[in-house]
Amino acid sequence: MNSDHNPIQSSPDPDYYVVGGTLKVSDRSYVPRATDQELLDNLINGEYCYVLTTRQMGKSSLMVRTAVKLKEFNIRSAIIDLTSIGTSLGLEAWYLGQIRPIVRQLRLDFDYLSWWRENASFSEVDRYSMFISEILLEKVSSSVVLFIDEIDSTLSLSYSDDFFAAIRSLYNERAINSELERLTFVLLGVASPSDLVKAVERTPFNIGRRIELNDFTLEEAKPLAAGLAPGSDQAFKLLKQIINWTGGHPYLTQKTCQVVAQWAKENWDTTQVDKIVEKLVLETFLTKRGKQNDDNLHFVRERLLRESESAELLNLYSLIRQDIIISNKERNLPHARLKLIGLVKANDSGILEVRNRIYYEVFNISWLHDNGVTLDDNRKSLPTIIQGNKLESLSYANKVINNYENITLREGNIRFKSSINSINIDDNLSNLLLTRKEYRNRQALLTKVKNFWIKGVLEKSLFQQVLIEQGLEQRPDAVTNPSDVILENENSSLQSFPKGTNVIDIFDKIGERRMLLILGEPGSGKTTTLLELTRDLIARAEQDVAYPIPVVLNLSSWANKNQSIADWLVEELNTKYDVPKKIGQAIVSQQQLLLLLDGLDEVKADYRDDCIIALNTFSKQYGAEIVVCSRIKDYQALSNRLNFTSAVYLRLLTLEQISHYLDSLGADFTGLRVLIAEDTVLQELVQSPLMLNIMTMAYQGVAVEDLPRTELVEERRKQLFSAYIERMFKRRRTNQRYSKAQTKYWLAWLAQRMLQEEQTIFSIERMQPTWLLNRTQKIVYSTLLRLVCGLIFGLTGVLIVFGSTGGLIFSLTGGLIFGLTGGLTFSSFLGLGSRKEIKPVESLDWSRITLENALNFNEIIKRIGRLSVGLSVGLALAPVFGLFFGLVFGLFFGLIGGLFGSNLELKAAPNQGIFRSAFNAVTLGLFSGLIFGLIGELIAGLDGGLISALISTLLMSMLSNAGIACIQHLVLRIILFRSGYIPWNYARFLDYATDRIFLQKVGGGYMFVHRVLLEHFATMEPWELE
Repeated sequence: MNSDHNPIQSSPDPDYYVVGGTLKVSDRSYVPRATDQELLDNLINGEYCYVLTTRQMGKSSLMVRTAVKLKEFNIRSAIIDLTSIGTSLGLEAWYLGQIRPIVRQLRLDFDYLSWWRENASFSEVDRYSMFISEILLEKVSSSVVLFIDEIDSTLSLSYSDDFFAAIRSLYNERAINSELERLTFVLLGVASPSDLVKAVERTPFNIGRRIELNDFTLEEAKPLAAGLAPGSDQAFKLLKQIINWTGGHPYLTQKTCQVVAQWAKENWDTTQVDKIVEKLVLETFLTKRGKQNDDNLHFVRERLLRESESAELLNLYSLIRQDIIISNKERNLPHARLKLIGLVKANDSGILEVRNRIYYEVFNISWLHDNGVTLDDNRKSLPTIIQGNKLESLSYANKVINNYENITLREGNIRFKSSINSINIDDNLSNLLLTRKEYRNRQALLTKVKNFWIKGVLEKSLFQQVLIEQGLEQRPDAVTNPSDVILENENSSLQSFPKGTNVIDIFDKIGERRMLLILGEPGSGKTTTLLELTRDLIARAEQDVAYPIPVVLNLSSWANKNQSIADWLVEELNTKYDVPKKIGQAIVSQQQLLLLLDGLDEVKADYRDDCIIALNTFSKQYGAEIVVCSRIKDYQALSNRLNFTSAVYLRLLTLEQISHYLDSLGADFTGLRVLIAEDTVLQELVQSPLMLNIMTMAYQGVAVEDLPRTELVEERRKQLFSAYIERMFKRRRTNQRYSKAQTKYWLAWLAQRMLQEEQTIFSIERMQPTWLLNRTQKIVYSTLLRLVCGLIFGLTGVLIVFGSTGGLIFSLTGGLIFGLTGGLTFSSFLGLGSRKEIKPVESLDWSRITLENALNFNEIIKRIGRLSVGLSVGLALAPVFGLFFGLVFGLFFGLIGGLFGSNLELKAAPNQGIFRSAFNAVTLGLFSGLIFGLIGELIAGLDGGLISALISTLLMSMLSNAGIACIQHLVLRIILFRSGYIPWNYARFLDYATDRIFLQKVGGGYMFVHRVLLEHFATMEPWELE
């Protein structure tokens, strides 16, 4: 229903709204929800349904409306209100109390009392089932729906288990009695499915469709605007404010609408529309009288305080009320109880939150304190809450606490103390209890991992074209602490896993402290397997806030053998995923990560053993869950072994699998088939999924006599990749922007640099001065930077002298002198020629920007240089603007210009970091120009202000760290371009290479489609590039 059916009244109408009780079909303020149609559709299809939710959510009103609509489909119905029967009468009277309204409402010509007595040899529940299945369906030829309302009134009855078991039995008998398909039950009440059959030895009530009855959305609630105000605009404005307070809770919304309509009818004042709802809500619900007298607030309060598990529920609610993230668990009893009371709900992300603002204000921290719950309260129920949320008996902390005496919650930290000894797990508990901000950080990291590695790499991977199930085999000899849990044959070190086994299945069977090593040949699909595991783990982490965050990193960047894995992780999280180092340190120390580490074989050979030692140390200290990938030969050549619990090897393809795969492609591979059958070298290579895929792309349609032959594996591999490269050039004839020789040369140079810099993913802005290959290039780079600095100071000198004298000749002379002396001198202080790293300033988030390391000698020199530059310019301006202006300018330039922001290594677009740095440089320049332009105007008039603005804009935009990064990058690009290593429009070339499937675009970066192809390009001989 929409506002077209409920036109805005000519005057406010409080009687339009119905507060409490069941709305009649004729009541205008009924609000249809998506649930209405869902319930109707399921009943038409003969589905058993249950609507189990808190009070005053509109269950009975929905039931009445649905019963009326069912008549349109020739479906008859009866409504049984269990509260009207009572709970103090005997078993026989209770069942007859249900049969009576069924007979009356369906107008059955049947003497049910006589029939009941005639069948007295059967139990009461059997007679009830017989009446439903035999008498009712015999008397009624159409389908029948029985609405059983207020089922929570049965929960205290000793015989309620039999009643619900009988309903379940009628449903199950449909398999042998098709007539029962005409019968459908709808259960409504304040209960959960687990409440219906309480005896643990009996089968639970596990049938039917759950119908979720949610709060009104603003769109759904629009019909309620009809009685609020004289005009639609004002009415909808009021309704929006009402929903903001009530959260769409049906009872609270109807009541608030009624109160607002009463005010509008008696005291309408357009000027009060923006504030009147808050005023009336405060008077109606938040005064002492309102809190005590409102029916809904009374129900929530009494139910919460009278529950047998009240202390536990209050503790759980106190955590939610303090914005601690609690992941909703459908089978967790405290969660279900608190939701049934109605005080909290699960949001779209599956997180428990206070249901609405009215509840939030009424049941606040003061109310909790008044009812015996404080932040210093000691309660033994809290471990149960945490187990339902995060820990599962504190397994994340790797501690077992058997006997709790005191549990203290202090400012978000909890200390658990056992009766034997005191165990402080404050550090681990931050992993368990997340604030809203921590939850947002968690979700942001998950999203970045998913978007980059799953959507950006896995789903676009070249290997997705080879859909062959590879076998997996155990390699317990590859690790020093193998788990026997997953071994099928403990006597075999090379036991294969059953067909269809996925890595996630193996990972799950490891148990606590899951640590897995994935081994394979080059091109066997190790990275793809790792990312498939990542995809499955991310799906779990998205559903469960307790699950550790899967993070993919490449070990190739672990370059310093003295660096701990923990420190490396913090740096990688910062550079790869933009996680601030302070947060990174916290999530590493609190064991919130599930590490998926690729490329152990890509670590420098001299450091690989040290890397294994570092990983073993880290796993022992932190109890971390880790998955590592490596080429098997590189791993076997090491003297150390990972202290992991399991190792698997990706088996190579069999010739039978290869034959079936070629058959499935349907293309002409006759020549390739013949060569595979005859050539043992090719047989060895084709067992790799990568090489098979390369062969199908390189040799499709090629006759056997045209295929090269060799008895050397490496020579065959080179021939194959060369053929692949040539085929890719021919495959797409459009947009031949670059020659083959240019393309191969530039890709070979890029591959060599990526190997040298230990990069898996290349970003244009990550090119550094270290990419310059000879001393001459480095001298040119340093000289050009100093010349640019001199030019900037020259322009500054021109403006200073011109502002002082107004003479053009003197200005040019002064600019030349200032440029030569100031520029070249201070470029040394600023370290422009000696900076070994280009650091774009991608963010000017002032809350995260920090000054350069004050304890580092080189940075101190740079800061002194920057301050000197600023003070020199300021003092040069002193004759025009005064000494104070000069000092302020010097300090401003020295401090603000030296700021660094955060940089994200995984970009969304090519050269994003440099573009952002340029934007931030201009922003700093304009900001500086505005400030000092205004100051200059106040001191020296309009001309002085303009000169001051130009000088400050020029210096701040060009010589701030953001500007210097852009200048460095531009100079580096010019040198590399003039040297022939790269084209000028590098992004366009890299996209061209991607189009030919040499590279794969990942966000704003690029990677070779496989490391083997990268290695091939890096080792190509000069004659191969021609």
